[in-house]
Amino acid sequence: MTIKYLKSKYIFDVDTKTTFAGVIVIENQKITAILDEMPIGVATSSIVDYTNQMLIPGFIDPHQHLNKAVLFNAGIMNFVNGASVAEVTSKLAQLQAYHGWKIASGFYPSEFGNIPTPTKADIALVEPTNPAVLLSGDGHTAWLNSAALAHIHVDDADAQQFGGTAYKSGNDFTGFFEEGIAVHVVAQVFAAMNIERPQLYLNYVKYMNSMGITGLADMASTGASDDDFIYEDVHAMIANDVTARISIFPAMQMKHTRINKIKQMFADNDRIILGGGKQFYDGVTSTQTAYLKAPYPESEEHCGAPLLPNEMLHDLIFKANQIGLPIRVHAIGDQAVQNTLIYFAAANAKYPLPAGKVNTIEHLEVFDPTDINLIRDTKAIVSVQPSHALIDYDTLDAEVGFERSQNMFPTKDFLDAGATLAFGTDAPVVLDTTPLQSIFNATTRRTLANQADDSFRPTQAIDVANALVAHTLNAAKAIQRNDVGAIKVGNYADLAVLDTNILAIPATELLDVKVVATFFNGELVFKN
Repeated sequence: MTIKYLKSKYIFDVDTKTTFAGVIVIENQKITAILDEMPIGVATSSIVDYTNQMLIPGFIDPHQHLNKAVLFNAGIMNFVNGASVAEVTSKLAQLQAYHGWKIASGFYPSEFGNIPTPTKADIALVEPTNPAVLLSGDGHTAWLNSAALAHIHVDDADAQQFGGTAYKSGNDFTGFFEEGIAVHVVAQVFAAMNIERPQLYLNYVKYMNSMGITGLADMASTGASDDDFIYEDVHAMIANDVTARISIFPAMQMKHTRINKIKQMFADNDRIILGGGKQFYDGVTSTQTAYLKAPYPESEEHCGAPLLPNEMLHDLIFKANQIGLPIRVHAIGDQAVQNTLIYFAAANAKYPLPAGKVNTIEHLEVFDPTDINLIRDTKAIVSVQPSHALIDYDTLDAEVGFERSQNMFPTKDFLDAGATLAFGTDAPVVLDTTPLQSIFNATTRRTLANQADDSFRPTQAIDVANALVAHTLNAAKAIQRNDVGAIKVGNYADLAVLDTNILAIPATELLDVKVVATFFNGELVFKN
């Protein structure tokens, strides 16, 4: 039986949000003691000396879509963006095909300006032969050429069932899809590509380990399609080998047979669990599908719309909580945020979740300051992505209007209101963003260029200690784990080592900090 002793002058305490000097004792995958000093007589071979480095709980990213993130990491899906249709399609044409397919993500339709909706013909000009697919950076839009459309089935009934918009020219689908129908289309694309996933998932988690990450959530990419991109069979294949805790959040439906099955599949696993359910209430601001209280700019009545009826979201939240299951709800527009918080509070009053289980609201990008009391009233986790506030922030005025944009991404206001903030990335909406970079974004409100004049609402910056808690303890709560996220006796020894005590440096220097090592179950899984 091997016992490890990890020594540091800077061990992070999530409760006091300070550091202390001490020794962490690890045995049988868990932290068994925290000592002030190294015991006399401990063999040198058992001591790991990080005296001048910082020991923290392993970072947790509570919001990822693993299927697509894995494909990016493997080079099967590529990043493509641009300010025009021609620029985006020309980049797509240069990509190498995988099993005959070209697939990329990263463009935003709002960057094309006021032009007609792109079509399959635009892609065919540069890629007439290989099936080709472009996904928007936020994952809410799919754009296919004719060769790709030939591999899938889509009809008017699908568009009605799955929601969103399937653009047509007469009776012909143009190849451009938004929201639920877009995800339904992309699910068929992935099925046609015959991707071998298990090793790709393991490789991706190892990549996450290099960032100090020891916990993840795999989130459904749709609440409507039959294929929500949660592949529980793949998780089952890697369950004994994966080097991170993974909590699965499939689409929450009124019939919860599949969710019960997933729960049973991983009932005895300490690495992979069913975290809860997921639903999408609205879209995104870039396509003006986020659900707002008042009309979008240049419209007298268009406020976006819920992706599912208000009463259905209400009932799904209540059903999930009734069976003891947390639910996570995508809500970006201020009307979607308000309604979700109201439904959460009502569900919590009628069907309180078991200890350690909690609902989570995702994104909250367009926020009405008059709703701040709803943050206080609900016990839900407020899950936000600090990097998102810096994505094309100069387009927000056009997307939602100047007045609303000045209240977007109010991280500090949430914290001041007593919210339990959890930080993540929503990968692959952003790619290769590390927890340290997210903490930098949250504490400076700057882009990674790290220039004072390249920032968005810097008054909403928070301190490093609270940001670190958001990416460890609170992120663990969001993935429904109470045995990680804090350095305390009884928790799994999932730890990260930083080369610097980040509480002792200016936030603007965070980008220079390196992850030295990552431990999972007390074993070294990454060393820099």
